[in-house]
Amino acid sequence: MSDERSEQITTTEARAGYTPHMTRYVLGVGLALVIVGLGIAGVVALSVSLRTGEIGIRMSLGADGSRVQRMVLGEGWVWLAGGLLLGIACRVRETVYRRLLGHR
Repeated sequence: MSDERSEQITTTEARAGYTPHMTRYVLGVGLALVIVGLGIAGVVALSVSLRTGEIGIRMSLGADGSRVQRMVLGEGWVWLAGGLLLGIACRVRETVYRRLLGHR
């Protein structure tokens, strides 16, 4: 009975497109996203620490906290967008080369 049940689960998983390799791939991508997020946070933190004088001058000239926050977060979004575009370009390039070489 247990063999029948495990065969049924395997068949169901196969129909759903599940493979153990897919799980490892998704976990790897998730880990990569966490690492990239931490990297971007580090770059933004470094930028803020290097620009404390500029931020102080802006605040003393009348900029409110939300405006400074938008400035800092906007810089983070620029880094994020640049990374996404670079990643997409690399993936497209790899896909084109794989197809040219006949790999799937």
